[in-house]
Amino acid sequence: MTVRHRLLNLWVFIIIVCFCRVGQASEQTSRQVLDNGLTVLIAEMPSSPTVSVYALVKTGSATEGKFLGTGISHFLEHMLFKGTKKRSMGAISQEVKALGGTINASTSFDYTIYTLDVPKAAFAPALDIMADMLMNSTLDPVEVNKEREVIFGEMRMINDRPARKLADIVFQNVYTRHPYRHPIIGYVPLFAKISPQELADYYRSKYIPNNIVFSIAGAVHAKEIFPAIEKTFKGFEPKPYQDRNLPVDPPQNFFRRVEQEYPSDRYRFTMAYQGVSLFDRDMYALDVLAMALGQGESSRLYLDVFKNKRLVDAIGASDDTPVDRGTFEVNAETSKDSVQEAIAAIKANIEAVKKNGIRPEELEKTKRQVMSSRVFGRQTAPSVAYQNAVNEAFAGDYKFEDKYLEEIKRVTNDDVKRVAGTYLVNERLTIVVLKPQGKSGQSTANAAQVSGEIQKFVLANGMTVLLKEDHTFPLVAVNVALNAGLRQEPVELNGLANLTADL
Repeated sequence: MTVRHRLLNLWVFIIIVCFCRVGQASEQTSRQVLDNGLTVLIAEMPSSPTVSVYALVKTGSATEGKFLGTGISHFLEHMLFKGTKKRSMGAISQEVKALGGTINASTSFDYTIYTLDVPKAAFAPALDIMADMLMNSTLDPVEVNKEREVIFGEMRMINDRPARKLADIVFQNVYTRHPYRHPIIGYVPLFAKISPQELADYYRSKYIPNNIVFSIAGAVHAKEIFPAIEKTFKGFEPKPYQDRNLPVDPPQNFFRRVEQEYPSDRYRFTMAYQGVSLFDRDMYALDVLAMALGQGESSRLYLDVFKNKRLVDAIGASDDTPVDRGTFEVNAETSKDSVQEAIAAIKANIEAVKKNGIRPEELEKTKRQVMSSRVFGRQTAPSVAYQNAVNEAFAGDYKFEDKYLEEIKRVTNDDVKRVAGTYLVNERLTIVVLKPQGKSGQSTANAAQVSGEIQKFVLANGMTVLLKEDHTFPLVAVNVALNAGLRQEPVELNGLANLTADL
């Protein structure tokens, strides 16, 4: 190792240690469980200018029971913004904007999370808004049917996104029994049949205090705000609910390959290996392996398959470890028909790791990258509120990140070689390829529409208009770009462009 490398490694190490100490000094989390079963996490971050009020409901598309495949969890996520017993339609978003905050939500396979970020002085009204949504949403039947049409549009948009289409096909083929094989948003015919009453019943059965983690992070003091939280949720009654009990996919023991055409001029493919869950000790070595193989410009696949061989235009590797068994994936795309050559090159890199592992300096660098990504991901109130909620809900400990970092430090080259040899094998592999239409018979006319030329017009008032026709999609996309941003702002008015955009 050169002197330059030693200095660089020392500098990166110092940065990580400093950030760890800053995080430990500025973040103190307490945990309490209310009498009704609601788990409350409060992370005190005195230097934060904001407060994040997050609610994680332990229900997602994989735990919908008799509604499996309908997308009812995602549907309900949309509806919680549509009004409560004391807030009319549209009042929630208006109130949050008036506070200077932002509100959002997302649904995953395993949970639904609601996120509310406000200035630190606005904690009290933020708490009231979030609690009101969780306990008192009205789910008006008229609004239910209106929002159904919005989600139909979202479903159409998803089908028009090749990356999302590819991911759906991957999961449908990797999983044969587990509900992860179904799209989070649901299937159109099943989603269309959800009645307002079924949505309300699902809400009452899942949105209960003993099935929720309430996570707060920011410039707050636990002793001061906990009584307010306890009072706010006093009338939130617990109910019995069914424990998570999902079918388990058997070990995959044969290679699978799926190819589909898609109206695009690019090839996209995923190599998905049957992986492990959040609770498997091999997760740590697989995370290091994913970083070494395909995360960043110094990773093996980037240097070899992209930079040196020019077989792909983009490539990356990831280790997905949800509550149940996940996947280890390599994703790539290219404008030319080089999929087979790229797959062969990727496999060659994997075989090299199986045989020799990774170099000592590469191992240490990769471990630092994995750890720093985790550390840097906990520097803001929103990221702390989110990670605390997820870790508490599924790892059973909001301090899981501490254990994770310690386990990453212990990963050895033998561990990396072992997991590569155990999991990245052909019988556990599913390859899905999305290839351009016409490679198996698309008409020349249609191919021309996909790759239509961009046309430029300049209007009389000086505005430039760029148009591209693509009749393979039932959508029109419009973007407006203005020469107004940070570089055009006076130094004393930095942030003016963002403020103007928000207004």
